[in-house]
Amino acid sequence: MMPRVMASNLKIYIIGGPGSGKSTLAHRLAGLTGLTHHDLDRVAWTSLASD
Repeated sequence: MMPRVMASNLKIYIIGGPGSGKSTLAHRLAGLTGLTHHDLDRVAWTSLASD
């Protein structure tokens, strides 16, 4: 088990092609590290739905 991250300014950027598991990896990393997970897919789809 990984220790919780103490640095409040730590950011991890995950890049990859469609369907490569970016969201899954980000969700798992957030659970392991205690970092906040911001799902940009949700931001994009919410923005498109409101247009």
